[in-house]
Amino acid sequence: MLGEGSLIHTQNQNIYILVMPIISITMAFIRKKKVGKNVYLVKVESYRKEGKVKQRVIEYLGKEIDGKPVKKISADKIEVQSVKQSLDVLAIDKIAEKLNIKRTLNNSNF
Repeated sequence: MLGEGSLIHTQNQNIYILVMPIISITMAFIRKKKVGKNVYLVKVESYRKEGKVKQRVIEYLGKEIDGKPVKKISADKIEVQSVKQSLDVLAIDKIAEKLNIKRTLNNSNF
């Protein structure tokens, strides 16, 4: 079995065979990808396939809005901190105002 720096002896000469493992170093970088009117930010890495350099998407990072990155948020990471009921009361108040029954509701003793 030949390893790194193996030596093969022949009759009159020494032949050295250097076995070097192929090390593939890939570097990831962020790329802007335009799809329609939207610009998305993706982490990509370059690789070679059949002698050509190609890119593969590793991770979707977010969207670019007005030239600023907007990070994506997973739904499982969203936590509810508090719940306030105000919209339903506001809606009823506006409906009562439109129907001119607001004064009546304010004067009644419930």
